[in-house]
Amino acid sequence: MHRRMKQDLQEMKFKCSNESCESINCYKEAIDHITKCDRIIQPCRLGCGLGLLGKDMEFHCDTQCSEKKTVCETCEENIHVNRAGAHDCMATMKKNL
Repeated sequence: MHRRMKQDLQEMKFKCSNESCESINCYKEAIDHITKCDRIIQPCRLGCGLGLLGKDMEFHCDTQCSEKKTVCETCEENIHVNRAGAHDCMATMKKNL
């Protein structure tokens, strides 16, 4: 791209494409905003398949997501926190022996 056109583009202001968002940014910031807008539905960052508003993403990933993992204190295996009955410590320990 010609440097003059590039300079003009970088000086322009862009409004978020989501009607409920009032964000107005320069070109580079507008590109970054698209992936982080709190009012645009985005796929869960842990990969559970749900679409969430950006403002709800942190709460979902911390408390509700079925793909959230932690280390079991008993058998030290990575387990899914929000999948009831999906983990059996005895079976894991037998497998590791």
